[in-house]
Amino acid sequence: AAAAAAPAAGAKGVAVGGELPDFALPNQDGDEVTKASLAGKKAVLWLYPKDSSPGCTKEGQRFAALHADFEQHNTAVYGVSADSQRSHTTFITKHGFPYALLSDPDHALIKALGASKPGKKIQRSSFLVAEDGTIMHIWNPVKGAATHPDAVLAVLTAAGSA
Repeated sequence: AAAAAAPAAGAKGVAVGGELPDFALPNQDGDEVTKASLAGKKAVLWLYPKDSSPGCTKEGQRFAALHADFEQHNTAVYGVSADSQRSHTTFITKHGFPYALLSDPDHALIKALGASKPGKKIQRSSFLVAEDGTIMHIWNPVKGAATHPDAVLAVLTAAGSA
């Protein structure tokens, strides 16, 4: 079920209650992650502008610190940016992230989710996806990168683990 208080996506992108668009993106190891591969678990897709930038690092570290909490809710976490797989590997190694980072250099998923900005930039945003691929909640734009993962976990907890 869609979260009642979730904001709408606006004129472009997805909306709460809508379907996550089909996608196929490589993770840091070159393994393909697809919409179909997410089925059966909830997922958080957190889209961010740039590996190793201050806000993105703080957001990534907080998602990492809460990783066990997300797992308790049968929820996988994926970071998404336009950075290369090599850049993602460096970012993960430097900070010990326990989750995958997906590379979207063509902005295919970023645009489909309505998270692109003029000049090939990325709007920091997150999408909570149900086991069946339905969008449960949207944060676009994200406010307060360092504490945003806590807000995602709060919505997930309020929704229950069912």
